[in-house]
Amino acid sequence: MNQSLLIADACVIMDHGYFRGLGWLCQLGRVEVLDVVLAECRHQKQPDLVEEARAAGLIEIVAADQYATAAASSPYRDLSPVDALLLYYSM
Repeated sequence: MNQSLLIADACVIMDHGYFRGLGWLCQLGRVEVLDVVLAECRHQKQPDLVEEARAAGLIEIVAADQYATAAASSPYRDLSPVDALLLYYSM
């Protein structure tokens, strides 16, 4: 079986959290999420979302300094700092 690797951003996690679909997302393959992305998911409208994401099987990855350095000098100026980190992690 060919396993897929998915890298989730905050919108994917929040949207799937609303309809209790985080488990379904993890059935597609290994789902990785940067710690800074999970931090963006902490919100009073979904207070248990981060814990639900971890319980569903999303794998939290610590954003390494090498990604932060690359993101800081990113030519993609329209990206938020977190989205730039996500881009460089995915490469």
